[in-house]
Amino acid sequence: MDTRGRRRQVDSPAYRESGVHVSHGNDRNSSVRTGRPNRSGCDARDTMPMLAGTVLGIALWGATINYMLTAQISLSGEDAVPQSHEQLDDWASSSVKKLEEDLRGDSDMRKASEDESKADYFPTVHVALTLTLSHSIGAIGVINSSLQNSATPKALKFHLVSTPLDRLRLQTALSHAFPVESKRGQFNIVSFNERAHVTVRDQKRGKDLSKNIVYARYHFGELLADLERVIYLDVDLIVQHDLLDLWDTDMGTQVLGAVQRCRTRFSSSFGYGDKGARAHLAKFEPKECVFNNGVLLYNLKLWRQASPPLVDELLQWTTLNLNVPLYSLGSQPPFNLVFYRKYFKLDPRWNIMDVGDSTIHPNTQTADEAHILHWNGAEKPWKLAPRTLYSEKFTRYVPRWESMLSESDDFTLVIVTQGQRLEALEQVLRHVSGCEQLYEVLLVWNQVGVPCPAALFTVAAQVGIEMRCLPQNQNDVQARLLVASEIATEAVLHHDDDALIRLEDMKLAFKVWKRHRDQIVGFEPRVHRHDPVTGWSYGFHLSEGYYTLVIGKFFFISRTMMEKYAADTDLVEANRGIFCEDISINFLVAKENGGKGCIVVQSNHWELPTNSSVGLSTRISSAQWSKLRQQCVGRLSHHFTDGFLRQFPRTSHIVIAYDSTWNILVSRPVTVGESICSNAKGVKECRVPQCQDVHDRKPCYIPHG
Repeated sequence: MDTRGRRRQVDSPAYRESGVHVSHGNDRNSSVRTGRPNRSGCDARDTMPMLAGTVLGIALWGATINYMLTAQISLSGEDAVPQSHEQLDDWASSSVKKLEEDLRGDSDMRKASEDESKADYFPTVHVALTLTLSHSIGAIGVINSSLQNSATPKALKFHLVSTPLDRLRLQTALSHAFPVESKRGQFNIVSFNERAHVTVRDQKRGKDLSKNIVYARYHFGELLADLERVIYLDVDLIVQHDLLDLWDTDMGTQVLGAVQRCRTRFSSSFGYGDKGARAHLAKFEPKECVFNNGVLLYNLKLWRQASPPLVDELLQWTTLNLNVPLYSLGSQPPFNLVFYRKYFKLDPRWNIMDVGDSTIHPNTQTADEAHILHWNGAEKPWKLAPRTLYSEKFTRYVPRWESMLSESDDFTLVIVTQGQRLEALEQVLRHVSGCEQLYEVLLVWNQVGVPCPAALFTVAAQVGIEMRCLPQNQNDVQARLLVASEIATEAVLHHDDDALIRLEDMKLAFKVWKRHRDQIVGFEPRVHRHDPVTGWSYGFHLSEGYYTLVIGKFFFISRTMMEKYAADTDLVEANRGIFCEDISINFLVAKENGGKGCIVVQSNHWELPTNSSVGLSTRISSAQWSKLRQQCVGRLSHHFTDGFLRQFPRTSHIVIAYDSTWNILVSRPVTVGESICSNAKGVKECRVPQCQDVHDRKPCYIPHG
């Protein structure tokens, strides 16, 4: 650290003549002395009080006057040269204090310089995290706690392994959260191009464990090719001890270090009950303790030297599990199989687990003494704080966690499909990959007994999007509203499997939804009315200049509203096997948000040509479809009450854009009698847009007939 510009220059010739030596920041062994070295070991702050009480203090007083009279210091006003003995005494006393401050400041700066030099002495500690942007809150907790509990924070280098889509946004998020460390180059963001989609059998916890990024730790040998050692940390933990101590652990000839977890054994982690699985697990003792792979110490030099390659062994077990029920939880079981009795057992304090579990959580003393606290269960501190156990330890390092969570800039796209329009579905996947705000695609797979085609995952990998398939045990279109537990983001876009919408319109609608999170934002308006004579009606035409519903072809909604829908078991049962779920969710959302209407964004969307007649709306006329939907409204009036549906909120404007600042919505009034995506007879005639790039060579739209 260069302190030259921060220290008062008092090393003048006249001052040196006084016999007092003023040290500079690079003079580590210097001290205040009077003509000889100070062998007492005292520094400036010890020596000055001692001089003041001795005869040497007189010499210092005289030297101070000499210094102040001869040094090149500009004096004016109250600092002018004194003209009387009384003024001289006051001035000398003041000068001694200033000198004392100079000497103290010089000593403090020397100490700071020495502290800074420690970072050059200690080795760089390499820490790897695997994450997507939705886990950035947890990652900030890991990074902040690691830095704050390190004696040499500059020595930490973080390698964040993420998807290509998240790389730039992650870099921006880190530069805002850690501007100093980012400028120093303490972050290295590594893109992980997924090798293969890996299915996790346990649907309850499959949301995070089936993401391809989870398996990036298999590939550290190649992803971190310049490193010989690295600490891996999950993003649901905090560090409470200096990671240098973990880094310095001598593992001998072992490739991997981990904390053993004897609360869980092989017998409960693997499928010994299945005959086929038992044949593959025969050499593994069921009573063996497992280790948790949320904290790992890699010897990457030995990892690369292993034969056969360790990454191949890990992938072999992972692939085998697709056909044989060996295990259910993510990447941890393959690590335990490959490193069975061949890993270094780390001090248990480096991974105190089950922090969020209300039944088996660590006690307060254990949590306080932990080197690392790990929320390895389903409850994460940023999701349920302050209810999550020990969440105050997490929020200490991420004080803005609530606002960060609400500012999330991603959405999950949900497509319900029977899998009989695969060509159109592939085109949808290619198209939506162009939206940088897309977090993940969830296919709600309603073709019972038929697995999701590998071709779809191939397309997803080609265009660089995360995709998961959720097989259903019955063909029910409302299943798309029952998968909230599988969704990581608060924003959800429901999307048909045979239609496209301009990406600009999609982004605009997402922007609108982020300002109206408790409402539905869609693209095709409909209206329901009640007539005292004829009863309930449902229509395409906005004949009175307002709309009340948006249909399910495309619409944004919150995950919270989906959870409320799933929790209403009577409503779910009433919609079983019929096509009323999108109308139902409109009614439910208006009920939950206190009577706010839905919002329509003007768009240019179109249907894709298919050879399939799957879906009720494609097999019947629009008039028949309208009648069925009218029956939906009548049926739902018993659940939501007639009075509520008659007083239902009406919206009389359509959003067309934001202004140039992207702060003010620009809307137009609904034209009386207009009908979006239909003509006067109710026959669908979606507008055909100019062809745009949807990542293949086929035309965007081929007219029917």
